[in-house]
Amino acid sequence: MRIAELPPIEHALAFRNPYATAPREQIVLSSVDVSNAFGLADQACTVVQEMPAPRHIRANVGGRTVVSSHGGDGTVQLVVAAAIGHVRDDPEVTASNETVHRPLLEDVLYVPIANGNGNNFACSALGQYAVDPRRLADAPDLDIGFHRPLAYQVTDERGNTVRSGIATSCFGINAAAIVAAKLHQQKLQLAALGAQTVGQQRRFAKETLITARELLNVKPFSADLTVTTGRDSAREPLRNIAGLELIGSHIYAKRGRAPVNIDDPRHQVVVATHHMSRTAGLASLLLMSARLATGQHKRRPLDLTDTTLTLRVISNQPVPFHTDGEIGDTLMIEPGQLLRLRLGNLAVPTLIRR
Repeated sequence: MRIAELPPIEHALAFRNPYATAPREQIVLSSVDVSNAFGLADQACTVVQEMPAPRHIRANVGGRTVVSSHGGDGTVQLVVAAAIGHVRDDPEVTASNETVHRPLLEDVLYVPIANGNGNNFACSALGQYAVDPRRLADAPDLDIGFHRPLAYQVTDERGNTVRSGIATSCFGINAAAIVAAKLHQQKLQLAALGAQTVGQQRRFAKETLITARELLNVKPFSADLTVTTGRDSAREPLRNIAGLELIGSHIYAKRGRAPVNIDDPRHQVVVATHHMSRTAGLASLLLMSARLATGQHKRRPLDLTDTTLTLRVISNQPVPFHTDGEIGDTLMIEPGQLLRLRLGNLAVPTLIRR
């Protein structure tokens, strides 16, 4: 369907990441383009140029409101968290906020714009229209999907919450987090490389080289993985592996793979095997990359509806993790701690391309 066929929008709320690498002029134009696509005047749009928070949603959503974001996957994560009332590392406040935000979401339509670095969520939702929002008004194949983010919680041996948060595109443990940290360190250099003539190919080659180098040198870990669906539970020991990743966006999962998208409860599970031999490790890496690109990965996408993944680290060293490429010193799972992954309680109405 076209935008004109959707329920009328009364207001617009735009979030701009103040740390975005995209030129400010481009970000400003995208806000205007989204408003114009929905037939709104410029004065009908409220612009927030600070980090998104639940208070912004409560203060600016009154009647049908299109909410757009202009940044990378980290910005998308913050906007989705704001929409559902999630507060990182505070389950009690989050639970209280969800009661308030549940009815608010009935008036929200989220439009992610791919103005940031590596915005997989936006491209999964809208493809070419996320890159060029001027085409939204004439797009014939738009629909409203419901994105339910992945929620995680890390608890200590006494059951106390140590960390909690959400992920919108991808959640990675160990190898994926180490690669994300390295790419984050090189972010400015990679952005400068991509801005050059035919620089995107060079940037991709540089990112591939960094990823391969980190994967070949990563230290393995061991854990017990339990998958619980309803009353059924299955335990799988993970021994001496390089990493574990859950992918919930089509672009991030590579084109051609079994259907995985942001309005779908299925996530692709990728387990990276550790090899003592560097030659065997390189061969395994190439094989895994080929499977990702062709959709022939040996593990089928896992439907997380009514399903919880529980991972207990049994290694002697802490294991890092990342959410949507966002990393930090605090994102660690210590030995003996428990990680729980499940779909969040609330879903955000999101403009998507069918």
